[in-house]
Formats: sequence, structure tokens, C-alpha cells
Amino acid sequence: MNPIAINKRTLGSHFAIERYLTRHRLYPPQLEDEPSADLGLAVVIPCYAEPAIGTTLESLAACTLPDCAVEIIVVINSPEAGSPEVHAANQRSRSEVEKWNHNFAAGPLRYRVLNFPSLPSRHAGVGLARKLGMDEAVARFARTPAANGFIVSLDADCTVDSAYLQAIVNHFTKHPACPGASIYFEHRLEQAENPTWRRAIANYELHLRYYVAGMRM
Repeated sequence: MNPIAINKRTLGSHFAIERYLTRHRLYPPQLEDEPSADLGLAVVIPCYAEPAIGTTLESLAACTLPDCAVEIIVVINSPEAGSPEVHAANQRSRSEVEKWNHNFAAGPLRYRVLNFPSLPSRHAGVGLARKLGMDEAVARFARTPAANGFIVSLDADCTVDSAYLQAIVNHFTKHPACPGASIYFEHRLEQAENPTWRRAIANYELHLRYYVAGMRM
């Protein structure tokens, strides 16, 4: 049998991840299959009654892929008191993600779906859904030899540039000490036909840009 070389840094990463999950994970894992050994990037997308999740998934599929495997983790979620309409919309989204996963089953880009149909109403929301998806991503990385990777937070109504995935990996590879980053964004004002909506969107984006600028000071 060939000897196995164990990197102390990797061993420490596995221990740190397992300790975090033991202390802070809220639900057991839903993805039981083994991730790709070279999994290095996970994109977490909360999804609640989204009418067109396929547009976001298609945008990611058009990206130039980095030199590692990528998992798109869509977190279908609703509160305990979710309406039948919400559950129906979520089921459509779930079926859409599963279709994409089937189409990309053999490649380095995989589409995964988590389903949380009855989250506690007091805590349910995009923040909890994002945490659940990120915890799942952390657990996926823990099952790889390197026990390391990058987690991206994306919304279910976004589209991305074709260089999106590659640029993220390149940035953190070039700057390994960087703890996180904000990616350039803009809303499509021309798609809002109502003038009141356009003003609201513009004001919201200005607020976000001031917030990001303040974080950099």
C-alpha cells in the first residue's frame, strides 16, 4: 500500500471545519454523495418563491470555469406557515434545479438543491437560508482532500458575467489572506416600467454602494 502524505495544514482545516459544524450546524446534511475531489468553489443561492431561477442557473452555466470543480447550491426554503402558492412555486424551482443537475451530472459544474419547506417562522428568511446553504458548502469542502474552498453568496434573481466564477477564484488565489470581497453589481433600471419602482431601485442601489464604500474605509 502506498504511504499517504498528510499535510498538517489540511489536517488542521478538517478539524476546524468539523468543530464548527458540530457547534453551529442547525440541520443534518442533505447532500450525501461524495463531492468532486477538486471541489474548490460553492455558490449558495437562497430561493423563496422565485419565478425564474432558471435565468440565474443559465447565467452561471455560461461562465468560464476555474481550475476546480464548482457546486451551485440552491436552498429552497419557506416558513412553517408558507402558503400553498409559495410551496407550489418552490416545487417548480426545485424541479428546475434538478433538471439542471441532471444535464450537468458528469461535468465540473454541478447544480445541487437543498429543501427546507418548514423553517421556524420566527427565524425563517433569506439570512437563515443563506447560512444553511453555506454550512452545507463547508461540509462539502470537509469531504475533499484539501478541506478548503471559496463560498459565494448570490441571489436567485441575478445574472452574472461570464468571467464571474473564474475571477472569484483568481482573486482569492492571488490574495490568500483576503477574508472576503464584494463583487461589482448593478440593477437593470430599464426593466422597471413603473417610475416609482425605478426610483426605489436607484435609491436602494445607492444605499448599497454607500455601505460598501463605508466598509472599505
